[in-house]
Amino acid sequence: MTIEPLKSLGLIVIGAQKSGTSSLKSYLAQHPDLFFHAKNEMVYFLPDEEYALGYNNAFRRYFSEYAGEEVLGAKYVDVLFSATALDRLYKHNPDVKIVMILRNPVDRAYSAYWFCRRMGWERSRNVREALLRPFDSSCRPLSTSWHCAYLARGNYHDQLTEVFTRFKEKQVSVFLFEELQQDALGVCKQIFKACGVDCEFSPDVSRIHNRARLSRSGTFSKLLIDPSQAKRRWRWLLPEQFRLKVKNILFRLNTLEFEVPPIEHGLRKELVDYFRPHNDRLSRLLDRDLSDWTR
Repeated sequence: MTIEPLKSLGLIVIGAQKSGTSSLKSYLAQHPDLFFHAKNEMVYFLPDEEYALGYNNAFRRYFSEYAGEEVLGAKYVDVLFSATALDRLYKHNPDVKIVMILRNPVDRAYSAYWFCRRMGWERSRNVREALLRPFDSSCRPLSTSWHCAYLARGNYHDQLTEVFTRFKEKQVSVFLFEELQQDALGVCKQIFKACGVDCEFSPDVSRIHNRARLSRSGTFSKLLIDPSQAKRRWRWLLPEQFRLKVKNILFRLNTLEFEVPPIEHGLRKELVDYFRPHNDRLSRLLDRDLSDWTR
């Protein structure tokens, strides 16, 4: 039964892609006064088809077991890369607490390449060619090209500028990937404090989620996540939790453990040079030393 009035999101982790957000969500969700969806991402604010169904529909889909007391939390990393999604988030709740984890854009891009290979979005086996591929800003959101925007997604300055034009700085928490690695508990406690929940609570932060894997079949991986009309028609025939379990099982069966090879030195230098001006602008925007990213 739908809870009325429906609770708005109080907290959302919006990115960046491949920056430890899955692990962070799992840590935050342990807090007794926070309630997160079971699915890895709350895909609502960007896909037009999902958004058109309305928040009531999204609430029933993602928060069916919500008891009505906790702060409602969500994660959707693609929100950071979409002005449209940011507009919709602001319309939903202009006072929502926003969390971002920013990773060295070179490492993020390289990790994203292997992730996109696993998901079936990236078909090129030439890493340099894929990473340096120009991004077509006119491509359709959630298309293969959009997911594989390795360079554009690392331009954090412009993305954060879009966030700060809509939301007050005091409601936005920005952490570096290194901070999450070195002191995940401290990061969580800062977020708890920002949300107004007990910041003395200590979640288990020992497990790292969404480790690198490689798919046996990229086509099958893409089929599992393809939001086609046909899949949307039949998905209502099965309970959400059952579908999620089956999907996760199929994903695991279709992937192999994989050790990401080191990035080639020359390619790293090219990427460092590309991102240097973006990182310099970001450093000034956040008033933070990012010199380690530009070496």
